[in-house]
Amino acid sequence: DVYKRQPRAGFETFDEVAPIQQYQVVQHALDDIEFKLVSAAALSSAQEDALAAILRKALVFDGRIRVAQSRVRLPDSHAGKYEDFVCKLDGDA
Repeated sequence: DVYKRQPRAGFETFDEVAPIQQYQVVQHALDDIEFKLVSAAALSSAQEDALAAILRKALVFDGRIRVAQSRVRLPDSHAGKYEDFVCKLDGDA
């Protein structure tokens, strides 16, 4: 299952597509992931698609990946730590 993986393979290639400052993967359902990306400038649709493809391959995931862009640093968790993977499945949130 995707929610049991925390892959790193491929993520180092994000900079080959776009200068990503920060990212966060939020799993909302077994077949639904939100991919939050922070960058200084807006990403093109082609860049979003390429970054989502890297994530899809790393996770071996065939569900929905929704890309959300931001220019502002993502907030830390309630524990005061930044989490690059967040599971919001029932029983895990």
